[in-house]
Amino acid sequence: MPDLDAIVKAYDIRGTVPDQLDTQAAHALGVAFAKFSNAKLIVVAHDMRPSGPDLANAFQTGITQQGVDVINLGLASTDMLYFAS
Repeated sequence: MPDLDAIVKAYDIRGTVPDQLDTQAAHALGVAFAKFSNAKLIVVAHDMRPSGPDLANAFQTGITQQGVDVINLGLASTDMLYFAS
């Protein structure tokens, strides 16, 4: 699994796919996000890059495995994600 310390920044998560960020890392981030957010519902979306759907699905799986509901917007802009959440 990639080094999460290398991709988790102060305000976001950034890394090159698949060297720094892959589905395994996205899944782990989903688990952690669900645990630490204490949310009952999390909205997920992805951008137009080819890796987006797989990473979003892995992130969503990590979230739902923690018992948190997910609304997956699919392909969406940042503004759309903000509005939906």
